Amino acid sequence: MSEIPRIHFSHIGLHVHDMKVMEDFYTKILSLEVTDRGQLPLPGEPQIVFLSSDLSEHHQIALVEGRQDGGIEGGILNQISFHVNNLAELREMKAAAEDAGVTQFMPISHGRGWSIYFPDPEGNNIECFVDTPWHVRQPVVDPLDLSLSDDEILAQTEESYKSTPDFKSMGAWTDEWAQRLSNRWSE
Repeated sequence: MSEIPRIHFSHIGLHVHDMKVMEDFYTKILSLEVTDRGQLPLPGEPQIVFLSSDLSEHHQIALVEGRQDGGIEGGILNQISFHVNNLAELREMKAAAEDAGVTQFMPISHGRGWSIYFPDPEGNNIECFVDTPWHVRQPVVDPLDLSLSDDEILAQTEESYKSTPDFKSMGAWTDEWAQRLSNRWSE
């Protein structure tokens, strides 16, 4: 059996009926800041808004439009996300899920993170991810080949996104984000 690394809860994604109402609620009532927004390159091309008030998290909540009532696919929950420390642990999580009988995986590069998505036994979407050294404007959904070495994945990721808008080191993005939060809390 594969060794299971220690995971840390990171964020949750919610399907929403009315993006404006939900964004207003989370930004005005709970004082979260929009960190990114855009259109997901998935069926239906839903809009997504990323929200956070934590310097260490690009997003604590992701709001995804297109909620339908009823059934697993129409529920409120989009995903439950867990952070791991490195690509080796991400591969270990995949192996542990495979050992438990999971057969459906979606490995994705988000530019700022490398993820695997897979269902739990009742079909809830689980994401395990590791941060990259860079910030890349979201949303980004590109294939990830975990059979490559860590160095190959790192080089491929940098090459893929270095010419995109807002590409920068995670440290530079964190400094900007800290200033935005500081300005928000001093208002």
